[in-house]
Amino acid sequence: MPTLIRFVILNVGVGFLLGAATAASIAIVAPGALGHGEGLDPLAFGLQIYAFGASFGLGALATALIMIAEDLVDPKCDRRNCEATLARDDR
Repeated sequence: MPTLIRFVILNVGVGFLLGAATAASIAIVAPGALGHGEGLDPLAFGLQIYAFGASFGLGALATALIMIAEDLVDPKCDRRNCEATLARDDR
């Protein structure tokens, strides 16, 4: 499997599982917070799991992408210094 596909599936999947666990824990601890009355409607609960999971999944993917970008940036490099270094490297 290509690295990019594995990266996206892994991060979105982990985020989705965290979101689903969050929705389930809220529904168990405080069912009224999600609009569930006395009973738990399976369709509504499934849609809430999907909503939490999709949000958390995309958030986890965006966080992973930002963390990779921060690893690529040289912390000793400021804007003027980096531009001079890049211009020197082009020769």
